[in-house]
Amino acid sequence: MVEQSVHTGIFSGPGQGELFTTAYFHRPRELIKETTEAGFIEVELFQIEGPGFLVHDLAERWNDPARRNALLQAARLMEQEDEILALSSHLLAVARRPD
Repeated sequence: MVEQSVHTGIFSGPGQGELFTTAYFHRPRELIKETTEAGFIEVELFQIEGPGFLVHDLAERWNDPARRNALLQAARLMEQEDEILALSSHLLAVARRPD
């Protein structure tokens, strides 16, 4: 199932034990292309989770203002880096409808 999902982007969860959904895993390039083909312009992608999920002591760091600022700065620096976008479990496409 994992191999098929990696090759096709299609994840078929129903009927697979405790897995509850069917989903499509977009690669960043695919999401940009799909959004553009739908007629939108100025497409930008953003990570939803950012690098915070990699930090094992996130709650502790978040409670310290200086460390929180460092985390936020890292997230802002990385949120649109092409090579890092796919690291996020969820992406957000932001675009404009042509006038």
